Amino acid sequence: LGILGFICGILAASIICLLSAALPSFRYGIDSIDASKSFLGVRGAMLPLIGLLLSALGWAAVILSMIARGIALLLAQWSETNAAADERVIILLSLAIIGLTWVLLRSGFQFVQRMNDFVGPSLMGLAVLSLFLLVHRYGIHHLWVTNVPVAGALTTDRRMTMAYAFEFGLTMQLVAWPYIGGLYRLLSRRQDVVGPLLAGTLLSGGFCSIVAALAAVSAGSADPIVWIVNLAGREAGTAIVCLILVLNVPVLCLLIYFAGVSVQQARALARIRWSSLVALILLPLILAALNTGWVLAHIITLSTYGGLMFMGISILAIVDYYVLRGQSIELEQVFARGARGRYWFWGGVNWVAVAVLMGGIVLYLCLYDPITLSARAEFRYFGAAVPVLVLSAVAYYALMRLIVVPGGRGGYRTEPVTQSVPTEPVEVSL
Repeated sequence: LGILGFICGILAASIICLLSAALPSFRYGIDSIDASKSFLGVRGAMLPLIGLLLSALGWAAVILSMIARGIALLLAQWSETNAAADERVIILLSLAIIGLTWVLLRSGFQFVQRMNDFVGPSLMGLAVLSLFLLVHRYGIHHLWVTNVPVAGALTTDRRMTMAYAFEFGLTMQLVAWPYIGGLYRLLSRRQDVVGPLLAGTLLSGGFCSIVAALAAVSAGSADPIVWIVNLAGREAGTAIVCLILVLNVPVLCLLIYFAGVSVQQARALARIRWSSLVALILLPLILAALNTGWVLAHIITLSTYGGLMFMGISILAIVDYYVLRGQSIELEQVFARGARGRYWFWGGVNWVAVAVLMGGIVLYLCLYDPITLSARAEFRYFGAAVPVLVLSAVAYYALMRLIVVPGGRGGYRTEPVTQSVPTEPVEVSL
């Protein structure tokens, strides 16, 4: 049930990202942040920009912690003394990885771009190898029927199990919302819009999570360092783990690169030299380096809060783009600044959208607490994300029809346009 719920969650989130970010970005050649100006306002688009930065740093902290603790654990297993497992060693390793990330990114994206041609296929190959080792060690029947011990289970309720897994999958995949637009604006063929995204979701998030879940339950440890070494043996397992850790360094670089490129939309940050900007973004990771154990113990919390930031934004994007605007965005107005721009709303912010977003977050936290993982009884039927998505969509449509559209703000058309009407010049910021 956990595996099924998780896959359903990431597929649902992928469809939401496809509708809200991929299709508009492909059509107009702009990324998700720029497209959000049409419903959040030119200045209101800072909300998803801040969300992108926080989510990138959050997942970068997870990967940093995994690499550092993995190296420390391998050193401890091969060392005659257990000094390598000391927290001070893990902190030093984490700081060294942060420094390596800066060195690899200071001159641009060339190294990471070349490495990423091999990272994805290599990690998929290692996942297939891990599944083969699991089947060889335990057999298919054992993998199918073995479950988490009751004493260590989050819940024994089957509906709650499904709801928790769906929620985790949905929120984890929604973190991809700001990145998808940046990728899809570069596509050249329309037939590549839907298939690769859904196939990639199943092959990467789905398949790799299935292998990890089966291994965690069967081997009794969620740490891949532990169960891979146990499955493959000391020498071969160490080699596989080392390869996985090395391949995650370009992934860490990729997250920091996305964050660096995105924050340059702020004029003050755009003036900073690239190498200095990367160093500035890496500074918060020092906090994660000081407590990597806490970071890895709160992955679900980090993932849920990361997805929560884009949950409301994605559903507002769907309602605004397909229902209120009829799939029409005025591209030049996306970059227009000042009250004469159509996406200026009130001082550059659509406060109706902001109010709906805040209300959705409050409702979500009332239904489900990502920190303690406690949930209300209703959670077992619908989870927390589905009610928030539905109610946010209805509230946004109703308030926009009652307040914004009749007031002439946001450039919404109240009647069909029969002829082209020239617009006045507007101040444009590039």
